Amino acid sequence: MSKFNRVAWAVPPRKKVNTRPVKFIAAMNELGILSESTKYFFHGRSISADEYIGVGSIAPVIKKSMLGGGDNLCVFSPIFAFNLFRDLCGWVDMYDDWSIAPDINILHRLYASTSYYLIGKKICNPEIITCNTKYMYGKIGLNKCKIVPNGVDEDFSRIVKTGDNKRRLIVLGHFFDGRTDFELIFNIINSGAFEHVVFGGVAGEKKS
Repeated sequence: MSKFNRVAWAVPPRKKVNTRPVKFIAAMNELGILSESTKYFFHGRSISADEYIGVGSIAPVIKKSMLGGGDNLCVFSPIFAFNLFRDLCGWVDMYDDWSIAPDINILHRLYASTSYYLIGKKICNPEIITCNTKYMYGKIGLNKCKIVPNGVDEDFSRIVKTGDNKRRLIVLGHFFDGRTDFELIFNIINSGAFEHVVFGGVAGEKKS
């Protein structure tokens, strides 16, 4: 398989984020399977910069004129129009169900649903398909789809060992309205199953 030289995702230029796609890109660089001349297509309102090419916010489209016949594209967002570059798509990662997420606008949810259909029906049939949960594996419905669970940096979960046998639950990540199950978290805390509940690396949505 040739090196990947095109990336389609939701990460804007120079945005330092601790996300699944960013971790994938870092790992690909370490493995030497990402070209040094890679271009990144992103959707959103940010302005294009250097190798980062904005393709729109409401209806992001990677035009054929932006791609060459030998390009190998990996896609980390389901709201791109897959049917326009399906022959050049080498890897698709489907993490979380964007088609039902309340914090994603209804149009993008529709795009995501269409992408899941195209992948599931092999209309777009990349060599590599990954997802992050058994739920997404079932939604895609293909045996070739591999589950790669979300990972976190060890530093976020490193706690001092005190030598006791207390049961501790460590919760990591971001809190989002519509996605974070706060009721579940409170029920676990109130259940008494854990003596300590530790929240690490937690951030929330920015409110104006």
